[in-house]
Amino acid sequence: MATNGTATTSGVLGDSYSTFGSGVSGWALASSGPTIGVFGRTNSADVNAYGVYSYGRMGGSGTKSFRIDHPFDPQNKYLLHYCSEGPEPLNVYAGNVTTDQNGKAWVHLPDYFGEINKEPKYSLTVIDDSEGPGFVQVKIAKKIRNNRFEIMTSAPRVEVSWRVEAVRNDRWVQKYGAPVEQDKPDHECGTYQHPELYGAPKELGTNYRFEKHQPK
Repeated sequence: MATNGTATTSGVLGDSYSTFGSGVSGWALASSGPTIGVFGRTNSADVNAYGVYSYGRMGGSGTKSFRIDHPFDPQNKYLLHYCSEGPEPLNVYAGNVTTDQNGKAWVHLPDYFGEINKEPKYSLTVIDDSEGPGFVQVKIAKKIRNNRFEIMTSAPRVEVSWRVEAVRNDRWVQKYGAPVEQDKPDHECGTYQHPELYGAPKELGTNYRFEKHQPK
């Protein structure tokens, strides 16, 4: 526990100088129940406050989700939404815009868009709930330049839902990359993160060397 109310403090500090060590390890030993290996919390609502923060890459062998109280039964249920997964680190921007009397509209992206993104991909959907017989077409009239792009519809004053996905290209990714496949390090070769999913014995688990030393 760090009781100083102003300085930069750490409640728990762990160091490991091993080439395959863990600075801090948390292990919930019970084989059932809602257990948590490591729990982080902050009481601050400041935008720079984090319950858990990773200084560098963050990974997990299972699903990633956020959990909130279920809006229809907040006292008894949770609602889970899962992160999208893909072989590229993507930034996503979306919104709606209405074209003018000439069927044109500019979509303005954040002013930092060009600094942290590359290879943008566009999706456009016309929103027309008039139940009329006609169909409206939409296209990208001008690609992204100076953090904006122009769309054009075949009729005036049409609402369009737009979405841009771009590959993350900030300085961290430029320096360290975002590999899709990687070789297991020597000490993990021949092991499985979840050996039970492959019909392999638990002794071939990647973390078995830690598990067998846990107190019973």
